[in-house]
Amino acid sequence: MMNDRFMFLGNFICLSKFEKPYFDKFGRPLMKNIFLLLSFLFCVTNTSVFSQPTSAAANPEIFINVSVMDARGRAVTGLDKTAFTVNEDKETAEISSFISDEPAEVLFLFDKSKRMSDLYRKADPGKQSLVYHFLSRFMQSGHPANSYSLFAFRKTQEQILATTGNQNNVLAALDALDALKMEGSTSYLDACYFGIEKLRQSTGKKRALILFTQGGSEQSAYTFKQVNALLQENNILLYVIAVFEPTSLAESGFGGPANMSENYKNQVTKQDEFNKLVTVTGGRVFFPMSASEMAEIFSRLGSELQNQYTIGIKLANTSGAGKSRRIKIKIKPPAGTSNLKIRYREEFVID
Repeated sequence: MMNDRFMFLGNFICLSKFEKPYFDKFGRPLMKNIFLLLSFLFCVTNTSVFSQPTSAAANPEIFINVSVMDARGRAVTGLDKTAFTVNEDKETAEISSFISDEPAEVLFLFDKSKRMSDLYRKADPGKQSLVYHFLSRFMQSGHPANSYSLFAFRKTQEQILATTGNQNNVLAALDALDALKMEGSTSYLDACYFGIEKLRQSTGKKRALILFTQGGSEQSAYTFKQVNALLQENNILLYVIAVFEPTSLAESGFGGPANMSENYKNQVTKQDEFNKLVTVTGGRVFFPMSASEMAEIFSRLGSELQNQYTIGIKLANTSGAGKSRRIKIKIKPPAGTSNLKIRYREEFVID
């Protein structure tokens, strides 16, 4: 049909060559209108030349990192996707992908305020700092394909190591971290906001921000509400290791619990905002009482990230950009197990 239309126009033009006065008066305006008409008809009958929304755009995929633990807090491994049921806003969601060994992109934020100095100090020449031991334990128990970046925060944030998968480079970079001058107060809220902004630039399925801090939030540029909102908008796991009395903890070495003051106990009870922040993401908060416990925490975190299940689902409810989606996951315990506990991000905000 389209070829017939162009043939008609061609015949008209050829005929008009022999009737120039008639063509100048009537043909040119008519030809212009015919061209406009044919352009419209071409667009209508060939809509495939324009890009169409794909099913992926209409039904975005989200990735949920799920920690499964037994009654003793140990990771439960070896499960397949048939063990999981996922609901989105109370409707059953189809599992579109399932990964049991997804590596993580890990960003460490180390507090370098003066109160934390004992944890970075090397006790004797040739020996490593406590932080060196903690990070070593994390990488030993973590996924071998993890990538790491290190930042220190004082009044501002400073990059110590750009993203790398080389564990030797990570440990070598700790010399620069140890050597960085300790400064007075700091703000974990500003550091946390900074870390989220860094990680959100990544497209990885598993992104983790680990905040190592004494918990100060003096002179923050960002509020708790702003940090919490940014966490809600980005699929990033947040883990907080809060050391309220770093000197006492450092003095405990790898022996028994540190001799913490009553003030420490009061601080722990008041720091519910840490719990609120990590709960949004499916992460955890720790309040170690000794260097030994701290080392165990770092080891446990590395193992937890490695053993998480990464479940992808295509969202069925795509109405209302910017609105949250409630996720509920149920697990069918394998034979011989019971009282399994699961932890994951329960709410997603979709653009």
